Amino acid sequence: IWNIHTSRIRESSHRISKQNPREPLTFDMDPRVSTSVPMRWVYLTAGWVSLALGVLGVVLPLLPTTPFLILSAFAFGKGSDRLHHWLTNHRTFGPPIRQWATYRAISRRAKWLGTLSLGVILSISLSLGVTPWIVGLQVTVCIGVALFLWTRPEPPEQANR
Repeated sequence: IWNIHTSRIRESSHRISKQNPREPLTFDMDPRVSTSVPMRWVYLTAGWVSLALGVLGVVLPLLPTTPFLILSAFAFGKGSDRLHHWLTNHRTFGPPIRQWATYRAISRRAKWLGTLSLGVILSISLSLGVTPWIVGLQVTVCIGVALFLWTRPEPPEQANR
């Protein structure tokens, strides 16, 4: 079993380095699918819940999308090779996951959308008259999140396809 596992890792890293940028990536974020049936169910449940939250994050400014998609890809990687492959090669959800896994990068569009979401959250809090110390806490967290977003590199142009 160990030899099979290590050969999968070698094959996976070989596919990443030699891959045509226009082809869907077939990397494994963590290639070890759990052998325990109860743990696979836990990972699959976590994957579906985080995927649902990520999908909601597309339309709700209060929820981030990419972190939930990355969590979902990790959970599916532990629970099901098929679901992991489906998610990482999905037309809509796959690119941000692959960009993060391959380059530890966030696209400029995602950075702007994230920053806009932070502004919307703060505007809602201010318009609702939230307690000043809570708004101060939100401003502090939003500054930290914005700094994180804008200090991450952007993926190479071919990775955006």
